[in-house]
Amino acid sequence: MNECDDIHWMRPFLMVLLTTGFRSGDVYGLRWNEVDLQFSHSITKVIEKTSDKYTKPRSFPISNELEEVLIQWKKQSKGKGRGLVFPSPSKQNEGGRMSTEAFALHWKRIKELGGVDSKLHIYALRHNFASRLVMNGVDLFTVSKLMAHSKISTTIDNYAHLAPNKASECTQALVRGFIGKQQETADETYLNAL
Repeated sequence: MNECDDIHWMRPFLMVLLTTGFRSGDVYGLRWNEVDLQFSHSITKVIEKTSDKYTKPRSFPISNELEEVLIQWKKQSKGKGRGLVFPSPSKQNEGGRMSTEAFALHWKRIKELGGVDSKLHIYALRHNFASRLVMNGVDLFTVSKLMAHSKISTTIDNYAHLAPNKASECTQALVRGFIGKQQETADETYLNAL
């Protein structure tokens, strides 16, 4: 990406959704002081949906690709938005927190330009995040933590079907480990007998 090229706010916004699994509300309210692009390479924030029960900030890793886009976006948007990563583009609330309505106008246009079904809800990006993790072998406990689900049962109910062979793979790994240990012991016994 060329540093001179300005990017539209939707690019980093959608990348945050696709690569963190955040709910859109958490991205509307995301602040620069919650984004660490230098040391931990993570976003540390209180999840809005569960903030009444879980008041402690949670940390979420960010990919190198997202970090690169956020660095450029931060330089480009410097001084705008009262500390918000994605301030409202609306004239009525310029610089304030993004509203669902302000986002929806741009999301509708993105879908039109991309030839995507107009009924596609932004929450589908969150489901896509979790689905891709599970289908790539990430365990459900880790997916649950990354999704900030309050109960692992939510993750299991929604995504376990995407890893139907996981139990079989685990038992096979156990057997391979056990047989491998037996073989090592047999080899050592044989060598010691020589």
